[in-house]
Amino acid sequence: MKSTRLFFTIFLVVFVVLLLTFFIRGVPKRGGLSTITLQPSEVDYSNWELPYGAKARLGKGKVNDIKVSPDNTRFAVATTIGVWMHDANTGKEIALFKRERQNIKNIAFSADGKILTGASSAGTISRWKTDSGELVGIIPKEKRQSFHSAHFSEDGTILVTTDLLSKGDGIIEKVYVKSLEENATEMPTVKKIDMDFKEEDIDGIVISPDGRFLATSYYKRKKDDRINVWKTDTGEHLLTLTSHKQRLLSDLAFSHDGKSLASCDNYSIKIWDIDTTIHRATFSDVSGFNTLIFSPNGKLLAGGGDKGVISLWNATQNQQGLRGFIGKYYPTLELKGHKDEITALAFSPDGELLLSASEDNTIRGWETSTGNLQFICTGYIDEISGIAASIDENTIISLTNFHSQIQHWNVDTGHQKSVSYLKGYVTDETISPNASILAMKDAFGKDIRLLDINKNRYHGSIKKHGYPKNRSRLLFEFSPDEKMLAITSKNNQIGTIQLWDITDPPQSFLERHVTKSNTNRPIYTLNGHENEVDALTFSHSGKLLASGGKSKQINLWNVDTGDLKFTLTGHNRYTSALAFSPDGKILASSGYGTVYLWDLTNRMLLRKCKTDVGNYIILFSPDSKTLVVGEWDKFQLYDVQTCQLLSTHTGHSSWLHQITDMVFIDGGKTLVSACEDGTIVLWDWDKISRRNP
Repeated sequence: MKSTRLFFTIFLVVFVVLLLTFFIRGVPKRGGLSTITLQPSEVDYSNWELPYGAKARLGKGKVNDIKVSPDNTRFAVATTIGVWMHDANTGKEIALFKRERQNIKNIAFSADGKILTGASSAGTISRWKTDSGELVGIIPKEKRQSFHSAHFSEDGTILVTTDLLSKGDGIIEKVYVKSLEENATEMPTVKKIDMDFKEEDIDGIVISPDGRFLATSYYKRKKDDRINVWKTDTGEHLLTLTSHKQRLLSDLAFSHDGKSLASCDNYSIKIWDIDTTIHRATFSDVSGFNTLIFSPNGKLLAGGGDKGVISLWNATQNQQGLRGFIGKYYPTLELKGHKDEITALAFSPDGELLLSASEDNTIRGWETSTGNLQFICTGYIDEISGIAASIDENTIISLTNFHSQIQHWNVDTGHQKSVSYLKGYVTDETISPNASILAMKDAFGKDIRLLDINKNRYHGSIKKHGYPKNRSRLLFEFSPDEKMLAITSKNNQIGTIQLWDITDPPQSFLERHVTKSNTNRPIYTLNGHENEVDALTFSHSGKLLASGGKSKQINLWNVDTGDLKFTLTGHNRYTSALAFSPDGKILASSGYGTVYLWDLTNRMLLRKCKTDVGNYIILFSPDSKTLVVGEWDKFQLYDVQTCQLLSTHTGHSSWLHQITDMVFIDGGKTLVSACEDGTIVLWDWDKISRRNP
């Protein structure tokens, strides 16, 4: 009786501790801004492999994969702009591999370490010499095939790729297996391997380091997540594993000998013996897991979570009884330091170094025996949604909306100075022209918050804007003097625009955080569009506000009175972007493939400029003579008087990454472009404004 009561007491204590831990970690943090100052790199990597006319590149792109060389001396990082090489002892940059900038999904060193092979999202396979970064050659993409994901065996001889294809009303992930057979040259020949599985049965995928096995996962709501294991040389189906109850798997990992398979969801990691199909161990954590990797000797299993913590587990143990139940919550070692989700992990061949990449824009090197941090590599950035230059123009501020981060860059050195993390859940962030105020919407509420970036505190908030709480995406636009904020909802079919005075921030703690808003109502509510508004811009004087959208009309508003001055009509398509010329004489508006130039004095259309880009970004040069038009990875320059194409410039990774923002700095001497590929490029305006070289 006493033993039963003791067991119940122990069980209750463990349950309460776990419940409290889960609750504390799960409570969302609201408000505040934490800033970390970064140690600048000693290497001038911002000038490596630049296109014509570019002066510097800020940011190294988003990390897709990391691999350590067989001799443990270097590690390569595959990113959205190519491959970077680092020293494995110090973390210092060695090279950015030579070639047109590409989104490299996965990489592998050859067995002797002399060649690095990479697969790009465009569907190409490239090879470089690891000592020099020279491109050996490229295997072109097959017809109509791109790589949504790519997975190499450890020596790069087997490549598994996936591609998204339409099927019926949905999208399926088609899997391709290729053998990269060596020949007399340094480029391999490709042999396809047919796999015996249905296209719709694929969700997650991993290949064993020796290339013998392929594991795939399949998730269907209200059913267990199934893991299937296949032989890559014959396509034969070997076995099916089922244990994750109605949970979507986030990653799979084989041990180096191919005898064990690990799988993880948002709550637990499970280890399977391939020969016996026995599930022999479970590791759990309330913060969840999304990335897995075995150490080379198979003794450790590393799991990365969405809270930035990396756990190292004894991968050889068999968990049984109460000890196994409790032990699954206690890893061998925990590595703490990252501020956001872990996205990639890599062990060195000797197992003494563990590399981790995170959404906090850093790569960290850890000593696996002690957990000590060896080095930090900075500058690996997710997609950039907006940029602005500080008043002294020595600092560029960039935004990463999805992860609510603010990056600070030194223009002179090209290195990242610091990164700030918003603790609350916010969306639709927009930065003011002088990089001093950030406007953002609460993801789970109606409030619009204004953050003073320089003072690292909240400037105020807008609580009673009246736009829908959940389904509304807000568009913000600051006036040039940063005293006024224009707001509209991109899901608002009526097309209402609000003008708010943001010059009178609340002073007390209660006003800032609890009760008071910046003002009780907007200065003006502008009603003149019959449909959604997609573009807002103030004139350089701040006296006019232009608005356009799906109604194919452009309205010009008097900011001082809130009156509609006049309307411009004639768009064949909806308006996606607007820009005033600095001299105030012309307004440019874009529809797909066409830029419209309007004479604001006579209120009439001057001319239409046909372009071969989508015109998502448009702006005038400081002298109002040149129009900059940007879309996807490139931008073009047009003569305002003749609409003649002057030059085309590509400086970001190609294909699916879009230029999101462009600004002039340094008195118009430098044009800055930001892109979803995680880079900012500084262009010498005097060079690129000439005709094509």
